Parts: sequence; structure tokens; C-alpha cells
Amino acid sequence: MGKKKNEPEENNHGGEPRDGEIVVRLVIPEELSFLFSEEVMGHLLSAKKELLLAFRGIIDHKLRLLEKKKVNKVKTVRVHVE
Repeated sequence: MGKKKNEPEENNHGGEPRDGEIVVRLVIPEELSFLFSEEVMGHLLSAKKELLLAFRGIIDHKLRLLEKKKVNKVKTVRVHVE
């Protein structure tokens, strides 16, 4: 039995997000840009930039946490030399 026509693929994000997963799509097709004024397009592009900056902030924060965790795992050992 194959997958049903409307059933999402296993790696397709068309379905519900999985645990711990955030799925965001912001698509502004170039061919539909004529529907929006320059001002609206500017706002949409600014919103897209802000979203990307927010994700970069999340990624940077997670990287700092991982580095901190890595540093905390390093143990110092004193060796007494006579």
C-alpha cells in the first residue's frame, strides 16, 4: 500500500510540526509582487529580515549554551610532582 494522495510525506513539512520543531514559511512570489504597493513590499521584506534576525538570535543563543555546557564538562586535574 502506498501513501494516500493528501497524506504528507515523512520529511515534508506540510503536516503538523513535530515535537520541538518550529516551521515558518514566508513566501512572497516575485510574480505576485505587482499586487502590492512598494510600501507594502518594503514592510514585507523588513518583516522577513526581522524574522531571520530573530532566528539568528535563537541559533546564537543555543550555540552559547552548547559552548558553556562543553566548558563546564572539562575537568581540571591537579597532579602533585615531587
